[in-house]
Amino acid sequence: MKVEKKSTYVSNVIFLALCAIIIFGFGSAIFILPQQQVSEEENRSLATFPNFSLEELADGSFTSDIADFYADQFPLRNNFVAFKAICELSLLKQENNDVIIGSNGYLIPRLEYSESALAKFNTNLDALSELQQSAPFDLNIYIAPRSVDVNTSHLPVTFDPSRSAAVWDILDSKNINYTDGRQTLRDLSSDGQYVWYKTDHHWTTLGAYHAYRDISALLSYTPSSPATFSKETVSESFLGTAYSSSGIRWASPDTMEYFRFDGDDSFKTEIYSSSMKPLSSFDGFYDRSYLDTKDKYASFLSSNNAVTKVCDNSSDKPCLLIVKDSFANSVVPFLAQHYDLIILDMREYQSTISDFVSKNDIDDILILCGIDTLTSFDFRLILQ
Repeated sequence: MKVEKKSTYVSNVIFLALCAIIIFGFGSAIFILPQQQVSEEENRSLATFPNFSLEELADGSFTSDIADFYADQFPLRNNFVAFKAICELSLLKQENNDVIIGSNGYLIPRLEYSESALAKFNTNLDALSELQQSAPFDLNIYIAPRSVDVNTSHLPVTFDPSRSAAVWDILDSKNINYTDGRQTLRDLSSDGQYVWYKTDHHWTTLGAYHAYRDISALLSYTPSSPATFSKETVSESFLGTAYSSSGIRWASPDTMEYFRFDGDDSFKTEIYSSSMKPLSSFDGFYDRSYLDTKDKYASFLSSNNAVTKVCDNSSDKPCLLIVKDSFANSVVPFLAQHYDLIILDMREYQSTISDFVSKNDIDDILILCGIDTLTSFDFRLILQ
């Protein structure tokens, strides 16, 4: 009996010691290892250790930031995310980390928003409505849908889309004239056309082409036919943001294409800071250096920059101002056939649309962004 008690005591001590080593080891490693600024896997900035102040401690923001810091900087985080995905699927669940495991290899972000995100969404929409009603210029608006809006035929039959779709009901309740690509892209996806990346939150180049066709109804140009373009496959190993957050490390990569047309390499893309300081330039629409990175979608227009100009010298075309997020990047090569383009990224540009229009010779204005972006950033400054 004494031997059995001693054996139990020793095993308990070993177990507690192992637990202490693991807890102390991981807890120390968070502070010993260099803090990662960016997650290439998830293509986003990571939370770093926040600055302390009594005011932020009192209002709870410091503890919230600390929680984000631990979540983002936890050692071996990507490995644990993948392990969690295996555990969730072994329990016959159809999603992990708010990414739905759809049919035919589609990884579809669930995208149901918090009260604070919906409050920001309402604020942005009110500012957008006010600008559209009061501005001395026509403001054309195209709202890009999300994978969960488009790839409905790939969702599990048990998934209820009503909560994800609630943002569209809010948008429709506002006094905003807009066009979106939900129905067009949904019908194409249901027909098996590859209009949305299976592992990313963006449309494919084919999806961007159909957005370009829909936008023609707003801007009154005649869109080029599909026969105008030749398809260049530039990657067969694209793994996007849905792949990264899902933990499904065995997902098949996407194929990325450029739709080329005669003379497209004669265009010039120029990138500027928000203060219009020249930063870089290149021929054509594509920065192929990004094809060697995980964020291959950034090869369109060299990612997101405060101000980008795209034009050629072949003809005297009208000037289109595009206020956008990353959805517009793959649409720009199509629009450049009809316009000289000035492109403002609403998350980077630090002044107002009205101010920019007053200082530049602009013929048409297009806001082109994803509905998800309108829940994530405060655009009241630029929407004035």
